[in-house]
Amino acid sequence: MAFAYSGVWRSGSDPYYLWANADWTNFKAKWESVSQQNLRLVDIETYKQGNTRLWSGVWRSGSDGYYLWVNADWNNLVAKWQELAPQNLRLITLRTYVEGNTRLWAGVWRGGSDGYYLWGNADWNNFRAKWEQLAGQGLRLVDIEAYDVGGTQLWAGAWRAGSDAYYLWVNADWNNFRAKWQELAPQGLRLTRIKQYQIGNQWRYAGIWRQGTDGYYLWMNASWESFVAKWQELAAQNLRLMDMHVDWIGTVPTVRMHVKVLTNPTISIDTMVTRMREVYESAGMQVQVASTENLNLPTLNDVDVGACTMGSVTAEQTQLFANRNNVGANELTVYFVRSTVPPFNGCAAFPAGRPGAVVAQGATQWTVGHELGHVLGLPHVNDNNRLMTGNGTGNITNPPPDLIASEIQTMQNSPFTIDL
Repeated sequence: MAFAYSGVWRSGSDPYYLWANADWTNFKAKWESVSQQNLRLVDIETYKQGNTRLWSGVWRSGSDGYYLWVNADWNNLVAKWQELAPQNLRLITLRTYVEGNTRLWAGVWRGGSDGYYLWGNADWNNFRAKWEQLAGQGLRLVDIEAYDVGGTQLWAGAWRAGSDAYYLWVNADWNNFRAKWQELAPQGLRLTRIKQYQIGNQWRYAGIWRQGTDGYYLWMNASWESFVAKWQELAAQNLRLMDMHVDWIGTVPTVRMHVKVLTNPTISIDTMVTRMREVYESAGMQVQVASTENLNLPTLNDVDVGACTMGSVTAEQTQLFANRNNVGANELTVYFVRSTVPPFNGCAAFPAGRPGAVVAQGATQWTVGHELGHVLGLPHVNDNNRLMTGNGTGNITNPPPDLIASEIQTMQNSPFTIDL
């Protein structure tokens, strides 16, 4: 079982903070302590794990007024919104959730004396009409919620003053949404909020765009480990997380891999695993590193892999792949060695019943994902935009590389892909 984490980034060089998967007491304490450090909550998420409600938050630099209000029914939320507005606090983030049979709301406020509006419990036609009306009055949508009440899709939104360009796109499947995101970016529009929700059994996406020419990034449906790694990577590139979304997605096709190290590669194992997750998670699959073990096997550090042909292995491959400490059935091993003989970046030929791959010290950042793709049943292709390019992963263009639908189906149908 798994949560999927998604995020929207824009350019920024200010201080920042991320705190996730905390119960309310822990989250509130963090909010209070971080606020004293001139960091302001800009987005909040809430979801349940079993019977426990969890909270996550995104903070950015700020010294203005702030407020957080949770577990309110709609009338209570509106009353708080009306109370705070004369105190120069403006609602910037709106969340709804259900406890028992009661729909509750949470809101985040920041300092401001500009125009504002709140509109909720509206069907789409009503909500769109309000959005169009308010846009003409110099108000811009800053957050949106989509939720189901009795089989009817309803919408709520918070507005603040603005005169910049804007866009709203809702009820799109992922391919349609991503295409819109790519279309709008060159037009000087930046995604600021994303919502993922279900209509029937289908995932749908909604987004808010505002004018901007700065850097941007979108990262969807990642495991927590992958999301944090991407957050850290992008922070170093002066991109700041501004919106986070968390969904319970149930069981997920998962590759469990065990790392066995004879020689550490030039590009770190953590980087290789992160890059593998980037590609596999885009295909709806997760990657777990179940264990890491250092092996002292000097005679196998330059391992003979012969022609590296599936179904045909050398004596040295058989000897190396016998090292499966802690490895369960249908789980994969990756052996990091100094080199292969003859020289390859990696080799996915494995002895029967011992699935895995060998990766050489000079491998590229995409080699682990590529070689385990072979283990899951994928052949080479002649396309350097694809993970499974046969022209060497060092020649991959337009990263991260792609997996096409038929490859994803093959991977998910592999006996080495486990639903967890």
